[in-house]
Amino acid sequence: MTLREALSEAARRIDMADARVLMMHTAHTDAAGLIQKYRDALTPEEEETFFFMVRRCEAGEPSAYITGKRGFYGLDFIVTPDVLIPRAETELLVERALEHIPADAPCRVLDLCTGSGCVGLTVAHERPRARVTLCDVSEAALKVAKRNADALGIDAKLILGDVRTLELSGESFDVILSNPPYIKTGYRDSLEPRVRDFEPSLALFGGEDGLMFYRVIIRRFKDALSPDGVMIFESGDESGGAEICESIVKIFNENGYKDARVYPDYSGNMRIILARRVTEKI
Repeated sequence: MTLREALSEAARRIDMADARVLMMHTAHTDAAGLIQKYRDALTPEEEETFFFMVRRCEAGEPSAYITGKRGFYGLDFIVTPDVLIPRAETELLVERALEHIPADAPCRVLDLCTGSGCVGLTVAHERPRARVTLCDVSEAALKVAKRNADALGIDAKLILGDVRTLELSGESFDVILSNPPYIKTGYRDSLEPRVRDFEPSLALFGGEDGLMFYRVIIRRFKDALSPDGVMIFESGDESGGAEICESIVKIFNENGYKDARVYPDYSGNMRIILARRVTEKI
């Protein structure tokens, strides 16, 4: 069986995008190499491996957990069921952060609820002079982030802690980033099974209104921002994205932040929320 024939068979059972990801993993190649190998025959071992992964994907398991990796902002990140799978829309969180981080000057960055570390580590990769700290409540997730930092050659500081109780001992940051759990608890049954049944609940749900972690971070980490520092969040449209974004802006305003604003994602859905800490001059 050739690669093309195997992909054609797989596409009758799973999404073609997932089939291509599994085949690239099987054939140890990238998208361009896959095209060049379309007519090549799979070995019996490769065919067995490929269709074993197809069956797992057919049962609902995300292809990223099957292959153990996911591309993000042009980089490859290790992923396991202990962390959320990086999404393309989260790249916008990185882009907004990079707008506030100088390319040629030191900058201190804190990535809360870091998971795989894809946000903070991508920022560090794009801004080598930035000092990045990654924080997560899950020890297993933080181990994945450490593996990714090592693979990218980035010397990131890692902190195990819950944002609801974490104390930073007077540390100050120019940029605080977070893609926290934001799905409303009552929305659980409406999620796609591959999200609900496979991705970690700890990283998905943000309380009854989806705002629990935004409230905590905005209130508790204001003093961790340097003067004129910025705090940037991702939210989502899984359970009322526009409404949640407006609520986050309100929380920022109630806590004395300035210039709170919302930015859309590639589909026009409200996605990124940014606000600035302004220290009044005496």
